[in-house]
Amino acid sequence: MWWDVVHGYFLTPNISEYLDFGFYDWAWYWNVGDKTARVGRWLGVSKNNGEHLSYWILPISRLPIVPSTVQSITQEEMRD
Repeated sequence: MWWDVVHGYFLTPNISEYLDFGFYDWAWYWNVGDKTARVGRWLGVSKNNGEHLSYWILPISRLPIVPSTVQSITQEEMRD
């Protein structure tokens, strides 16, 4: 029992990176090249690419990217 506590087997995993988006949700991402916000589809969390809390986004080009700034699209923005 003490072995599990010392080695962290009873720690609760951090799921905060999964709370803002559902798979294939619409999302805003910041395009660094021309400094504009663009729309893409959220594909998942990027574990080995980009900064902390980076996500895979599918832009119009259909080539997945890992932008550093991603934001969910609100229901009000979807109606416009």
